[in-house]
Amino acid sequence: MNPMWTDIAQGVGSLLSCVIAIIGFVFVIGQLRQVEKTIRKDALESLYGRVQEIHQVILNNPEMKPFFYDKKPMPEDEATLSRLAICAEMVLDFYELITYQKEFMPAHLFNSWQVYIKDLYSNSFALQEHLQKNGAWYSIEMRQFLLVE
Repeated sequence: MNPMWTDIAQGVGSLLSCVIAIIGFVFVIGQLRQVEKTIRKDALESLYGRVQEIHQVILNNPEMKPFFYDKKPMPEDEATLSRLAICAEMVLDFYELITYQKEFMPAHLFNSWQVYIKDLYSNSFALQEHLQKNGAWYSIEMRQFLLVE
C-alpha cells in the first residue's frame, strides 16, 4: 500500500518541526551565553566603578591615605575618627561586594582582588578597627575572606 500524499506531508512537517526546534534551541543557548557575558562584564564594571569612588574620596582627602595604606595609627581627634569610620565603612562595603561577585569573575581576577584587599586591610588600622567594632554588619563570607591567610 502506497502512502498518501497527506501522510508524506505530515511526516515532512513533523521532521521540519524538529529541525526548527533544534535550531531554536541552539539560538536560545547562544543568547543565554551572551547574557552571561553581559552579566559578568556589568559585575566587573560595577567593581571598578566602586573602587574609583573610594579612590576619589581618598584623593579629595589626602590626609586619609596613610590610615589605609601605611599602617598609620588611629588619630585622637573626633573629626578625623568620624571621617575614617565613614571611609572604612565604604571600603569594607566594597569588600563585601567583591565577595558576592566572585562567581562572576575569572579565578585569576578574583585572586588579584583578594591580594589587593588583604594587603590594604593588613595595612589599615582603620579598617581593622571598624570591622572589629561592626563585624555583625558584614557577612561571614566577607569576614572569612579577610581573615583567612
